Amino acid sequence: MKAKIDLSLIEPRTFLLTVIFSFVWGFKKQLGPIIPVILHEFYDYSSLEIAVIEAFLNGIWFLLIILLFVAFFYICNRNFINKIGSTIISAVVGNVIGFWVGYLVTAGCVMFLMPTIDLAPFASVSISLVWEVASLLLYEFAAIASAFLVKEWNRKLEQVGFTTEDMKMPGTVLVAFILYVIFGAASLILAPIFAVSGQLMIGLTAKLRIFMVSAFLVNGVAELAIGYGLYNGKRWGWLFAFISSTTGVIISISLLIAHMTSGFIELWMLIGLIIALLLNLIILACLLPANTRKYFRFLNFENSQNNKSSLNF
Repeated sequence: MKAKIDLSLIEPRTFLLTVIFSFVWGFKKQLGPIIPVILHEFYDYSSLEIAVIEAFLNGIWFLLIILLFVAFFYICNRNFINKIGSTIISAVVGNVIGFWVGYLVTAGCVMFLMPTIDLAPFASVSISLVWEVASLLLYEFAAIASAFLVKEWNRKLEQVGFTTEDMKMPGTVLVAFILYVIFGAASLILAPIFAVSGQLMIGLTAKLRIFMVSAFLVNGVAELAIGYGLYNGKRWGWLFAFISSTTGVIISISLLIAHMTSGFIELWMLIGLIIALLLNLIILACLLPANTRKYFRFLNFENSQNNKSSLNF
């Protein structure tokens, strides 16, 4: 039976998604270099305070990238191969239009609200358009490819007859789940405490109260989401837990070295960093055993002598 040919030029959902995300990308690229100037000139923020705000905004941007990844993953999960041509064309055209419009609209708003800021949006967008669109396509193609790879991964598991329906949750998963629930709940509890007691704080913390509270809220929701994924045996839950705990170990070690080599460290900070390091190591120890990875279907395949695939833990 011959496959039918579809000559559609545009895949509507892909086009709409790329336009929206590239518009936001253009907004960020235009506004990013201007934010430090605005905070310093108009609100008298120090360099350290500006750095904290930029770190927070980069975290928000990272969440937007995750949302893009998830959206592309589910949109392209089923029909990617059948519509691969129109998907690629839609992504390119959508990114060009969205980034161009987002960049120029943001520049127009900035020049209207703050006439003292000198911008040359048409010149700058013509220089950066190619590279920014290429960067966007890398994110989007990674999401599209991962959707296809996960689909093939699940198909392989079905071929070898692997299932987790009758598999009980390992105790290590329960431990990791409880820790993430505690982390998330603690962040959500600290957020209103920070908001209420902000007027009692001085210097950096008081000035950046809204960003600190927002950071606690975002972190709390993210930790609870990971806990949900772990409890329900979701592969993405294991992956995000592995990423956060691995980076958490390195961050804790780096901060310990930084504070100890600076010649001054408060006892409560030292204890907090050591506890954070130990908790992340415990989570890694819970995630990496073969039985845990089997529960989350994070498995390899190897070819046996008769060319049939078998599982490799």
